[in-house]
Amino acid sequence: MNIIADILWIIGLIFIFALGIQIRHKAKTEQATEKIFEVHALLSAVSVILIPILSLSPFYLLWMLPLAFLLGPLSLLRPLNLLLWPLASFYGSLWHIGIKHREISKK
Repeated sequence: MNIIADILWIIGLIFIFALGIQIRHKAKTEQATEKIFEVHALLSAVSVILIPILSLSPFYLLWMLPLAFLLGPLSLLRPLNLLLWPLASFYGSLWHIGIKHREISKK
């Protein structure tokens, strides 16, 4: 059972890196960002990082990652966007480091 949990956590790591690379690719090719996707990526990364920090079972990712996906569109609502958008913008800007283009416009 421990091996399955470790494999699940590694899949979660690969997933958050894939989301980050997708943020970077979108910023590089389209020169734009999407707040909803950045919120989804931020919450997914926080979910995966909290597993070893809080000594949680990686099986928690089975509900944490879908919840991060659902909270992305819900971040359009007023109280959530005030809390999540600044953090998601910072997280997304970390993936933009080294991109050479004039300006990344915010959508």
